[in-house]
Amino acid sequence: MLKAYVIEDEIKAVTLLQNYVERIDFIEWTGFARNAKKAAYFLQNNEIDLLFLDINLPDTSGIEFYQHLTLPPAVIF
Repeated sequence: MLKAYVIEDEIKAVTLLQNYVERIDFIEWTGFARNAKKAAYFLQNNEIDLLFLDINLPDTSGIEFYQHLTLPPAVIF
């Protein structure tokens, strides 16, 4: 089972992604964050296999955020 996490500031996009992920048997929805600070805390304390990451976050670029992860999971921008 792949554990998936979403970093997205638009709640409609989060809801859409959650609906898609929950239809796939081998992916487990673990939650979401609407900003990089909350996401960084979650990723430091949880093991994630797949990250859905918005490029335009309110406090940073999703690309810059991903580049600073120590052990980055697979990502879909």
